[in-house]
Amino acid sequence: MIEIFTTDYCPRCKMLKERLKTKGVEFKENTNEEEMVELGFSTVPMIRTEDGELLDFGQAISWINSL
Repeated sequence: MIEIFTTDYCPRCKMLKERLKTKGVEFKENTNEEEMVELGFSTVPMIRTEDGELLDFGQAISWINSL
Protein backbone atom coordinates (compact mmCIF):
# COMPACT_ATOMS: atom_id res chain seq x y z
CA MET A 1 0.00 0.00 0.00
CA ILE A 2 1.27 3.48 -0.79
CA GLU A 3 1.52 6.29 1.73
CA ILE A 4 0.53 9.87 0.99
CA PHE A 5 1.87 12.67 3.15
CA THR A 6 -0.75 15.41 3.36
CA THR A 7 -2.18 18.27 5.37
CA ASP A 8 -5.83 19.09 5.91
CA TYR A 9 -5.49 22.54 4.33
CA CYS A 10 -3.68 21.58 1.11
CA PRO A 11 -5.75 21.76 -2.12
CA ARG A 12 -3.17 19.71 -4.05
CA CYS A 13 -3.39 17.00 -1.40
CA LYS A 14 -7.16 16.79 -1.83
CA MET A 15 -6.80 16.58 -5.61
CA LEU A 16 -4.15 13.87 -5.40
CA LYS A 17 -6.23 11.79 -3.00
CA GLU A 18 -9.21 12.05 -5.35
CA ARG A 19 -7.07 10.89 -8.29
CA LEU A 20 -5.85 7.91 -6.29
CA LYS A 21 -9.44 7.01 -5.35
CA THR A 22 -10.57 7.36 -8.96
CA LYS A 23 -7.84 4.93 -10.06
CA GLY A 24 -8.75 2.53 -7.26
CA VAL A 25 -5.36 2.85 -5.57
CA GLU A 26 -5.43 2.04 -1.86
CA PHE A 27 -3.39 4.39 0.27
CA LYS A 28 -2.72 5.32 3.83
CA GLU A 29 -2.70 8.99 4.72
CA ASN A 30 0.04 10.44 6.91
CA THR A 31 -0.58 13.91 8.35
CA ASN A 32 2.31 13.90 10.85
CA GLU A 33 4.02 17.19 10.03
CA GLU A 34 6.95 16.48 12.38
CA GLU A 35 7.72 13.31 10.42
CA MET A 36 7.51 15.24 7.15
CA VAL A 37 10.06 17.77 8.44
CA GLU A 38 12.34 14.94 9.60
CA LEU A 39 12.13 13.41 6.12
CA GLY A 40 13.15 16.77 4.62
CA PHE A 41 9.88 17.56 2.85
CA SER A 42 9.48 21.20 1.95
CA THR A 43 6.13 20.71 0.24
CA VAL A 44 3.16 18.36 0.24
CA PRO A 45 1.71 16.17 -1.03
CA MET A 46 4.40 13.54 -1.23
CA ILE A 47 3.83 9.88 -2.02
CA ARG A 48 5.92 6.96 -0.86
CA THR A 49 5.36 4.08 -3.28
CA GLU A 50 5.30 0.44 -2.26
CA ASP A 51 8.98 0.14 -3.21
CA GLY A 52 9.92 3.17 -1.03
CA GLU A 53 10.31 5.74 -3.81
CA LEU A 54 9.30 9.28 -2.83
CA LEU A 55 7.33 11.28 -5.40
CA ASP A 56 6.46 14.96 -5.30
CA PHE A 57 3.14 16.25 -6.64
CA GLY A 58 4.14 16.36 -10.32
CA GLN A 59 5.83 12.98 -10.22
CA ALA A 60 2.86 11.51 -8.35
CA ILE A 61 0.40 12.77 -10.98
CA SER A 62 2.51 11.22 -13.75
CA TRP A 63 2.76 7.96 -11.80
CA ILE A 64 -1.01 7.83 -11.22
CA ASN A 65 -1.72 8.61 -14.89
CA SER A 66 0.52 5.71 -15.93
CA LEU A 67 -1.53 3.19 -13.93
